[in-house]
Amino acid sequence: MESFFKRFLRQKGSVFLWAFLLVLPPIFILSQAIFSPDIAFLWPDSAASWIRYPTPLSTMTRRYVDQGEFQKDFFIENEKKEQVSIHLKAFRSAELWVNDFPVPLEFSQNWKEGGRGPISPWLKQGANTIRVIVHNPLGPALLWVKVEGLDLPVKTDETWKVRYQTRPYVQAALADDTITNPDSRKFPTPLQSLYRKWVSLLSIFGLSIVVFSAAPLLRKIGKREYLTRIVPLAIFGAWVYLFAEKMVKIDLNIGFDIGYHLEYILFIVKNQRIPMPTEGWSMFHPPFFYFLSAGFLQMIGSLFSWENPFPFLKIIPFLCGIGNVWVSYFLLRLFFQDDRSRILVGILLAGLIPMNIYISAYVGNEPLHAFLIGLSLLACARILRSPEVRCRSMILLGVLLSLALLTKVTAFAVVPVVAIFLLYKLIRVLPSRPGAVVARLGLFLLTLAAIAGWYYARNMIYFGSPFIINWNLPGRVWWQDPGFHTLSYYFGFGQSLQHPYFSGFHSFWDSIYSTFWGDGYLAGEAFLSGRHPFWNYDYMSVVYLLALPATGFLLIGLVQGIRLAFRGKEWNSRVSWAFFVITLYAIFAFFLYGTLKVPVYGQAKAFYLLSAMAPITVFGALGLGVVRDWLASPRLMVVRALFYGWLGTLFTSIYLSFAG
Repeated sequence: MESFFKRFLRQKGSVFLWAFLLVLPPIFILSQAIFSPDIAFLWPDSAASWIRYPTPLSTMTRRYVDQGEFQKDFFIENEKKEQVSIHLKAFRSAELWVNDFPVPLEFSQNWKEGGRGPISPWLKQGANTIRVIVHNPLGPALLWVKVEGLDLPVKTDETWKVRYQTRPYVQAALADDTITNPDSRKFPTPLQSLYRKWVSLLSIFGLSIVVFSAAPLLRKIGKREYLTRIVPLAIFGAWVYLFAEKMVKIDLNIGFDIGYHLEYILFIVKNQRIPMPTEGWSMFHPPFFYFLSAGFLQMIGSLFSWENPFPFLKIIPFLCGIGNVWVSYFLLRLFFQDDRSRILVGILLAGLIPMNIYISAYVGNEPLHAFLIGLSLLACARILRSPEVRCRSMILLGVLLSLALLTKVTAFAVVPVVAIFLLYKLIRVLPSRPGAVVARLGLFLLTLAAIAGWYYARNMIYFGSPFIINWNLPGRVWWQDPGFHTLSYYFGFGQSLQHPYFSGFHSFWDSIYSTFWGDGYLAGEAFLSGRHPFWNYDYMSVVYLLALPATGFLLIGLVQGIRLAFRGKEWNSRVSWAFFVITLYAIFAFFLYGTLKVPVYGQAKAFYLLSAMAPITVFGALGLGVVRDWLASPRLMVVRALFYGWLGTLFTSIYLSFAG
């Protein structure tokens, strides 16, 4: 056993680990997208097009079974002697008529395969009609048809007619999930906002050059180390100001799915128990945040005599949001021990990541979940960088990750990564003690099962699955646009730089970009008119332009992190970098799969990636540090000044987006 551990560690361990963790998720996601009937993904097919009824775009929930009646008229000049067949796919069920005769087509249980069969017995020389009625309880009624054996091709395209229920027939539309939300055009563009604010932005740009240029002077007089203490305190003070002046003034009923979050909390307060997933719209979520909020609400109500203690529910998301900043700070110190510049720019980035700021202003479970995941990553990174693995460290990590599992199911993206890296570390530290390896890893897993296992076991007993979402709960029929996805949605980008608000309706990457660098979905409001007045949308719009280079620097940091995972000087450093790379990758893969599993426009919000804030901050600091090193030459002094001017303008504009 000892020799096996050593061979695995020295010869095959790293290759196996990277191959398994990197290759498996995309293979799984791609296979699900192409073959699984549970994933509403339309793979491109040149033989025909998916078509639908041209329903106007809506941000509202649709609580009905969609139906479309499709019709195609075509002409057969000569009597057909050879077999004419049809291949029909419907999202999700269909009935076929040819010349008003029902055709008993046998459909596969997988709607992506559809049904095939002959239709020659129902055809005639002259005019013919194919009519298909499609029903779909979880999305729009979509149709794909190809008829083979005719002189002229008959396939679904925009020449087909379609009607909804008893409405008149209209021209069919191609199934497109990259439609623009009309409300996005009602905002000033980022360029227009830049023009409005150019005087203040130019002043900030010049002042930023002066401030950043003073850093070398502080180093010469031996005062630079004080910045690593002052800046985190300044960030903390800036957050407290935001909370007192802005966040608490935002109406409690504003926020993403806020009514359902409050319903969950009040259910626990009233019934003194944790609800079943079927008892409310958002009650499929794990209960820890709602249990904590209900307890806090009852404590405030019993200690004080306020008539309306509900605004105090904002304290938990706020504390978790600022907690995310402090977790990032301690991780920056762990990864960049001797590089104060990277620590400083990293803590500024952590304190000013827009998605962490705005989501912490609304009542919801995301900040707490991200805080617990961040603490878990910090605890695991310390284990990976320490010379030994203590049992109490494993228990602490198990407790933190268990609470994260009881806050949101996204934590399951992190659990296998943590377990694999812990195993890898234990084999490294205890190569001759396989029993100790199993015992310590078992202690971690046992902690998870003891604290969080009951909730997922309950779901398994009552619903047959540990993971419950409100997309397909028993007795609940609902869907939102688009109800399906295509490759165009996942490969498009650009609207967020022109019309950022609601640009997530156009593409996956626009959705991420617009909700990472600003409140791109306007606190979950369905219409522009519902936005609250406490953010400065001119500065927020400018940030979308200024943040484009920053996004590139984040990617540079990620590439550099991958390089350090392979070429770092010490094993502990290499494995901790690899851990952060794989963790970010796993969270993103889980997030991507979620957008396929629940194909609604609001599913691709960047703050669903908030649990990856710590790795994002570390890679951001790493990337900005790489750029700083590139510009270190005295000959690039002007370029370096422009870089610092841009960086200071970006950070200041982000803060003014919320404080201005």
